[in-house]
Amino acid sequence: MRRFGAVIVAVALTSCATAIHHDLQSIPVTSTPPGASVQLDCGRGAMSVGTTPMTLTLQRRDRACMITLTKTGWQQSIVQFHRTLAPAALTNVVPAGLAAGIVESSHVEIAGSNGSTSGGIVTASASGSGSISPVAVAGIVLSAGLLIDIHTGAVFEQSPRRVDIRLEPKR
Repeated sequence: MRRFGAVIVAVALTSCATAIHHDLQSIPVTSTPPGASVQLDCGRGAMSVGTTPMTLTLQRRDRACMITLTKTGWQQSIVQFHRTLAPAALTNVVPAGLAAGIVESSHVEIAGSNGSTSGGIVTASASGSGSISPVAVAGIVLSAGLLIDIHTGAVFEQSPRRVDIRLEPKR
């Protein structure tokens, strides 16, 4: 029963990046001078999201986002964001290793036997054994976690993590 509980815990720990941080990422945006208008475009059309200083919220799964900072009397500034693999995605290895260890320490045998030849009835009998590969279990748990993290976008992070812009005066 303990082993079953441990397997449940291992499966529950999959999609670790989703558990560590969700599909949204907060990015502080500041400018010198403050009060610059911020427009965000992640491929769905530009929209005004506020003025500096502010905290921008991006979806981790978006491939290409950019912000444009504008202020009267100052040159506009554009910042491109790039999606990268989040270090939290690597934590999916932990539950996969845990599940493999549980399977390795467990001895699972599949066997069956049936048959007798008494009373003029002939019955067939068979026996055999098999085992579950710890590597296969680890692969399934790891794949499940990564698929969930990819679907939610938690496997990614947007870079840069912080935006500090010094606007230049118009000439």
